[in-house]
Amino acid sequence: GGLLATPDLRPESAATIDAGVRFRKRFGKLRLEGELDGFGQLAQDLITFEAVGARRLPKAVNVGHAAIAGVEAELGARFWGFELRASYTGLHTENDADYLPDHPQLASRPAHDLVADVAYVFGPVRLRWGLDVIAGATIDEPGKIQVPARALQSAGVRLAMPGAPGVRVALDVQNLFDVRTADYYQEFTGSSVTYPIGDVYDYPLPGRTILLSVAWQPRDLAPAVANAHGAPGPE
Repeated sequence: GGLLATPDLRPESAATIDAGVRFRKRFGKLRLEGELDGFGQLAQDLITFEAVGARRLPKAVNVGHAAIAGVEAELGARFWGFELRASYTGLHTENDADYLPDHPQLASRPAHDLVADVAYVFGPVRLRWGLDVIAGATIDEPGKIQVPARALQSAGVRLAMPGAPGVRVALDVQNLFDVRTADYYQEFTGSSVTYPIGDVYDYPLPGRTILLSVAWQPRDLAPAVANAHGAPGPE
């Protein structure tokens, strides 16, 4: 009941091209690694989801002709006890259907998507702060209803228990500032409507969430994992 059926949905096809570079470098205590990729796609009968009706239920639809281009970048850095991991996707899309002369962007495809995580480790303690930003998305086929940009933050602490090898206790808080709603501006009415925030498919996201976990990794299990998978076991 959460999706509207599309019995006549057609399979999509596309011509794609992509290229990228990857690097890894060390400057004394500073270690850097990163990746940069570019891609492009010309699609026929692209399958995407559109919010339909007063309940804004998602429905799979075909876009006759569509163009997609973008970049993906990832950066990791370590310096003394600090750790950084960030990734960004920039996206340009066009709905080139004949009945849409303005070539609006595709629905549910954010133009900007940034995820960053910063941590500091000292002794058995690891502190973490995270950021998740999405901006430049629409939810309708003509591209008139803009999804407000959202920035969700998280934080956490993890402790390797002294005297208990392999035992770790972690406390994480997702959506740190309890962001729950956003005001959607509707161009055709000239007014704003408040809705719950959602993911790229407009599925509602929870408010502040607190997670407490305890994990135990026996030290003598790591060699077995390495032998089974041909790679070092988890730290």
